[in-house]
Amino acid sequence: MTDDTNNEDPRGLRVLSSDDAYLCLVNGDIDGFNAAVENRDLIDFSGTNLRGVDLRRADLSKVTIRGAHMKRADLRGLDLSSHDLHGCSINAAQISGVLFPANVPAEEVRMSVELGTRIRTSGTLGRK
Repeated sequence: MTDDTNNEDPRGLRVLSSDDAYLCLVNGDIDGFNAAVENRDLIDFSGTNLRGVDLRRADLSKVTIRGAHMKRADLRGLDLSSHDLHGCSINAAQISGVLFPANVPAEEVRMSVELGTRIRTSGTLGRK
């Protein structure tokens, strides 16, 4: 199901309760997530709650994550270089080996991981 119905959690973040891909992702079913996004075009997870989600094997190539809240998420080894991370929070996330976009200064990454600030980007980025 790819209905656009969404709700907000207590922090005001989007929860896509009727999107099978989102539900698979937040429930740790990465194989289910990858299967759910395989035949979809772009998937909008901007501003969503991805707290504590293990994203290491997730195919995020079609997913927009601008402004997503990824506190304590496992991002290790991901190539996020083509993603728009403006407004994302990665407080206490595991980021070893992550390839960040060129428009995200290292200081922004450090402040977001250590202090929970939202990432500010500089300049423009290609697609996501």
